[in-house]
Amino acid sequence: MFSAPGLLGTGFIDGRKIRCLTPEEQAMRAIDQPGETAYEPDETDRRDMRLLRDRFGITFPYPFDDYQI
Repeated sequence: MFSAPGLLGTGFIDGRKIRCLTPEEQAMRAIDQPGETAYEPDETDRRDMRLLRDRFGITFPYPFDDYQI
């Protein structure tokens, strides 16, 4: 389930403004994997989290903390 504030993101594709999830909501969706209690991110997950961290300054708990990514 998405948080209400998490649905208020905006971005641009080819110069057009679009609605999207906020970076924080995207991060929470990646971390909160339903039904997976021992979720281990793969390299694609780590890359996505690095991009969110570097672009938006988001900090993440394990397994996406700075040591792990």
